[in-house]
Amino acid sequence: MTLPSFIRKVAATGVAGLMLANSALAQVQMTYAHSENPSSVVAAEAFKAIVEGQSAGEIQVNLVIHSTLGGDRDVVDQMRLGELEFYVVGIHGLSGIAPNVQMFDAPYLFANRNEFYALMRDQELVGFVRDHILERSGDTIRFLGAAENSVRNLYSRHGPIRLPSDLGPVKLRVPPGPLNIAVWQGLGIGSVVGLSGSERNQGLQTGIIDATEGSLSGAMSAGHVDLLGNITMTGHSFSYMAYLVNEEFWQTLTDAQRDIISAASDLSIIIQNGAAMTAELDALRDAAAAGANITILSPAEAAVWQETAFPVGQQFIADNLDADFAEQAQSAIDAIRAR
Repeated sequence: MTLPSFIRKVAATGVAGLMLANSALAQVQMTYAHSENPSSVVAAEAFKAIVEGQSAGEIQVNLVIHSTLGGDRDVVDQMRLGELEFYVVGIHGLSGIAPNVQMFDAPYLFANRNEFYALMRDQELVGFVRDHILERSGDTIRFLGAAENSVRNLYSRHGPIRLPSDLGPVKLRVPPGPLNIAVWQGLGIGSVVGLSGSERNQGLQTGIIDATEGSLSGAMSAGHVDLLGNITMTGHSFSYMAYLVNEEFWQTLTDAQRDIISAASDLSIIIQNGAAMTAELDALRDAAAAGANITILSPAEAAVWQETAFPVGQQFIADNLDADFAEQAQSAIDAIRAR
């Protein structure tokens, strides 16, 4: 069964017990903002199909690419003001109101995808993060969970880049957030600037930057690989997309409507995780076919990146983030690793 047919089947057949008994209630309109990354688009379309199918059309989901609304922090502010109901954003986009969530972007925090996915299946930790974001946002933003944004790699006009010592001439864009900037400064980058995704292309065109980092599928779909030519498979972090809902909107919903949206979020996260993995493999194949210079690090080279970047990230966490948040998150990771 293909992914689109799976989505249609879920929407049509339903999740047991979630179909509203009374379809004559007033219609609910919600706008869902998401990135242009292929996996994010697939997940958004799945969410829309599931919610509208399960509610018998009572809840209408309007999809929009978030860059049309502004930078990440602009759109987060729109959500806080109640101008946007639902937002799926790179978790770094919350660093302005909840700096502690930067921890999840720390380099080499996860050994593999199993640890990465399992952390957001830990309901105790998800509840802890939900309460934290509600508090830090002034009870305006509710966290429902998180899916894979990407395994992050480096794309540059300079190449091949095999070791941090090759980064001297590179002018890199990273997602806004002090942790991301601190890590690359610690790696010895020539210059680094935090820009939202909507500002990235302009930065490349004006020469403010000549390198980006992030998902390979996103870099391919945005044309950055064609423009920059060099890929270094650093795999320096696993990056989450946070599923967020405006709290005031959430409180206006019935219990049945909340159940539908919660279940659709859970399913969409699973779909986005699978789509992100598939998109990454497809993008690697397409990049090779397009003649990109792809640098696969040797185990010894990868160890140099890890040994340089990991301590920088951990020191930033110790110096800048709340100890109780960091301890709770690390404890959950350690428990997953032990299992």
